[in-house]
Amino acid sequence: FRIIVEWEYYALLNLLKTKNFVPDIAWMSERLGISLLRCQEVWNDLIAAKMVVPDENGVFKRAYSRLATTDYELSLPLQQAHVEELKLVAEKIGQVPPELRDVFSLILPSRPQLLKKARQITRDYFRKMEALLESEPGEEVYLLGAHLIPLTLPKKESNQ
Repeated sequence: FRIIVEWEYYALLNLLKTKNFVPDIAWMSERLGISLLRCQEVWNDLIAAKMVVPDENGVFKRAYSRLATTDYELSLPLQQAHVEELKLVAEKIGQVPPELRDVFSLILPSRPQLLKKARQITRDYFRKMEALLESEPGEEVYLLGAHLIPLTLPKKESNQ
C-alpha cells in the first residue's frame, strides 16, 4: 500500500536510473529532499518488496523496468496516490522556478462520450514523453501528470 501511495518510493526507483546515481542513503536523501530516516525506510521497503535487487556485482538495480497499475478499476491506494501527487505538485509549484517545471491545464467544454478517445490520446502522449525523457540517461527525477476530469456535475437524464 505505502509503495503505491507515497511518492518517495517511485521517486527513489527512478533515482536509481539517473546517470550519476550513488547508492548511499545520505546522497539519496539529499537528492530527494527527504530525511535520512525516511530515505532508509523507503530503501529498506523497496528491497524487502524485491523491487530493488542487487545484480551479479552487488550493484542495486530496479527489478522491473516499468511498473503499471490497473485501469478502470476502483483502487483506493491508487486514488490516494493521485491525491498525494496533486499535493506534491501544488507544493513544488511554489518551490521550483518556472524554467525547471511545466504546468499546463485547460478548462474546456466537452462530451463524456469523447472520454475514451481522449484517454487513448493521453496514454499515447505519456508513452511518447516517457520514450523522449528516458532516451538519454537522466540527471533529475520528474513527475509528469495530466488531468482530465469533469468540473461540472453530470447532467440528469431528463435534462439531456
